[in-house]
Amino acid sequence: MDYTFLYNTSDSNFLDIKLIINNYKKLDVIKLELPVWRPGRYEVTDFAKYIKKFNVFNADTNEILLFEKTTKDTWEIITKGATSLKIEYNYYAVILNSGSTFFDAEILYVNPCNCCFYVEDYFSDCHTIQLDIPPTFKVACSLKNTEVLTYQAKDFHDLADSPFIASSNVQHNSIVVEGTTFHFWFHGIVKPNWKKILSDFYLFIDEQIQTMGSIPVEDYHFIYLITPYRYYHGVEHLKSTIITLGPGYQIMKRKGYETFLSISSHELFHTWNIKTIRPKAMIPYDYKNENYSPLGYIYEGVTSYLGDLFLYRSGVFNEYDYFAELQTLLFKHYSNYGRLYRSVAEASIDNWIDGYDKDVPHRKTSIYTEGALI
Repeated sequence: MDYTFLYNTSDSNFLDIKLIINNYKKLDVIKLELPVWRPGRYEVTDFAKYIKKFNVFNADTNEILLFEKTTKDTWEIITKGATSLKIEYNYYAVILNSGSTFFDAEILYVNPCNCCFYVEDYFSDCHTIQLDIPPTFKVACSLKNTEVLTYQAKDFHDLADSPFIASSNVQHNSIVVEGTTFHFWFHGIVKPNWKKILSDFYLFIDEQIQTMGSIPVEDYHFIYLITPYRYYHGVEHLKSTIITLGPGYQIMKRKGYETFLSISSHELFHTWNIKTIRPKAMIPYDYKNENYSPLGYIYEGVTSYLGDLFLYRSGVFNEYDYFAELQTLLFKHYSNYGRLYRSVAEASIDNWIDGYDKDVPHRKTSIYTEGALI
């Protein structure tokens, strides 16, 4: 399955995507499915609601093929014996956070789990993405670069877990720790103090690797989306993390820098905790249904706890910095009366009901806060 992402800003915020499926299995009906959720945020999101245009063709003859939408996120295509199919569709890429897809005149930012279809019969096949972007753009992506602006995923899991950004407004640097190259990408208005960043990151990355014994990747990408307004959000992936932070002018100031370090250490440790080691109920990920597990306080809360502890043990945080983070956890604990109504295990299940919204005051506890304190 080959995807092409077209950087066409004439249709504001609608990202044009072309998918080629080589029907080598000679299927009469090909069922395209879009994930209803994405790993890292345990709530149903229904990404299909962002698709407007959808057309199917025989890729060899350009003949229009019939299709039927059978569920909210499933399209069934009648192949009529076509050996290659072309699907052209667009995606409303207007949300900017660490798990979204967004594009405008400055950036093409894609989380494939939002907008890439999978076909169960071809799930384990290689998936390729090609980028049709301006020549001035740089690309931050953890996938294997096989040709110019062409990247290959070993299967759909790999594709879904590999977000990327392309922009001319990107700053890049890297370090090597225990044989693994760690890349740093900043998009947005920010002035990184590279000497301090690389020094501090080396210390806590090394502490994590020494504690765990090894790291399961050869390259890792810290990808930062820096906003001019206040924002805090991070999403983990096996070989990368997307972190959205703002405002940019505070990143290198004391409190802003501590936040920057804390979320970065947290997301890196997810490479082990939840991406490599995870509940049996999530092996493999089921993208069309909820993946229930009562262990949210382990894969999120313990990661929060250890993320800050690694910063302290490595010497990046002093005792005052570390206790300040613990104080923040205690404040969140005592100011959320949801802890009196839901256990952390129940809260892990209930994330699938209301996600991370605060519609009902003090309805449930936090798997992050309570898990870290436990």
